[in-house]
Amino acid sequence: IFPEPHVVGAMFTHQVKYRGCIQVANFYPEPHQPRPGLIEANQCVKQCLAQVKQSTVVVLSISADSGIKCVDTSCNPARTVMKNTVYEIAHCGVDVSRPKMFTVIVGSKGEKSQFFCHIFKAESKEAASRVTVAVANACTKAFQDHKAKKGGGSKSPSGGGGAKPRSAEEEAKLKKMREMRRQSLKKQPTKPVKVVCKLTDSWFQPSAKREIINSKLKNARVGDFYVRESSTQVGNYAISVQTGKNIWTGLIHHSDDGFQLGNTKALLFDELTELIAYNMENTFMNDDYGYPMSLRPNKKQEAASGVAGGGVPSPSGGDPSGGWPDDDDEELNVAGMSEAQQFEAFMNSKHVMGPDSSDEDIDGPDMSSVNAALGHLDAVQKEVEADDFNPRGNGAVAAAPVDDPFAVPAPAATPAAPVKTATTQAQTIFAALPKDEENCLGGNDIRPVLMGCGLEMADLGAIWMEVDQDRRGKIDLEQLAMIICMIQQKQGGQAPDLASVDPNGPPATIAGY
Repeated sequence: IFPEPHVVGAMFTHQVKYRGCIQVANFYPEPHQPRPGLIEANQCVKQCLAQVKQSTVVVLSISADSGIKCVDTSCNPARTVMKNTVYEIAHCGVDVSRPKMFTVIVGSKGEKSQFFCHIFKAESKEAASRVTVAVANACTKAFQDHKAKKGGGSKSPSGGGGAKPRSAEEEAKLKKMREMRRQSLKKQPTKPVKVVCKLTDSWFQPSAKREIINSKLKNARVGDFYVRESSTQVGNYAISVQTGKNIWTGLIHHSDDGFQLGNTKALLFDELTELIAYNMENTFMNDDYGYPMSLRPNKKQEAASGVAGGGVPSPSGGDPSGGWPDDDDEELNVAGMSEAQQFEAFMNSKHVMGPDSSDEDIDGPDMSSVNAALGHLDAVQKEVEADDFNPRGNGAVAAAPVDDPFAVPAPAATPAAPVKTATTQAQTIFAALPKDEENCLGGNDIRPVLMGCGLEMADLGAIWMEVDQDRRGKIDLEQLAMIICMIQQKQGGQAPDLASVDPNGPPATIAGY
């Protein structure tokens, strides 16, 4: 049982569990980010949870003068686990996925900076929030004391060369402007929210892989969804939604201001659960049939709230009282149908899926021109195959007798089928996608196509970085051929090697190409 936190003078003390310390790796201070923050803290929490669980009850004390101190009182004498001044604190915040856990990153700033993330667990999310607020108050108090000493109390700013301090009225006005800017993105509900969402609901799968989520949603109802941690943008979340014929995946941005679905101009919510509940009761996009769509609650939520989610019922005829995607798949009713009718019903049903999208909210390319080009190659290939099976031998068409009035002149020899290589595959893809003024493909345009190869996102990212060594974020035709060669190497069980690529070698296996 944790005792309640208390304040002695200017000192805040509270008993918490200490989970461990992780050094912040691969962080390099930059002018716009001189110290680690939320993203680095989330990475350290994941590393800590992946290790053998170690937990110690400690007393955490915080003050502007003494800084932050963590003491293990189970030892005799007591053991100091950490002790840092407020000026060494780089970050303090609650972990979103695990609201009872909070982190404190401390370290030295500068060119040879080193930072360490201390991970704690409180008895409740409210207690964890109180600790982070206490740290923020201590830092603010220390800064105010420092300004007072430097300025000599009420010393006039004239002659000091420093910026003129704001008056209390100016500070209040500035604070109000900041709050107005934040509230402009806040959604003020006009009616009580009927749906109650929790992070323990089945839609929240923070550690699930994209492939697992897509397999669960493959035969789901329109509006069914899952939320997981983004694999490419640490600290943000990816939401995957069944839209009827495809699985749409968008990004939920998480910042100190809250959560937003899509871009920074979207509505802002304090909690992830508030964002989900709002989009369960309000439409946010159209499904693949053109109907407005909202997120669909599971059966328990629908029964408790009376909200039938998913926007309007989809034309696919799904049972609105059906279960979550993990429930039994809906079967087609083909009784009394001919074989042709059964095939048509299947092709129009939700069982026929389109390509999956990526972690970002990116529209896929127009595949019509690619399919047309590939269709031309298929037609040439069929002509060659038909010629190869000519029973008159050697692939040549024998001339008809001269005296035959119905004789058909022998056609010209069919040209040899073009050999499909990595270069020809690259040319086909390159011709179908939009290009910039430098005749290059942007990463957002080519990414949905490359994801059709089936490789992990990390492997594709490594291949891209190897080819795009100038870090332009775009590639030309020659670079696209190199990427295809390296994908083919990986698919063949080899390690991708840029030095050994052969543009005239076999193409990669990419869906639709």
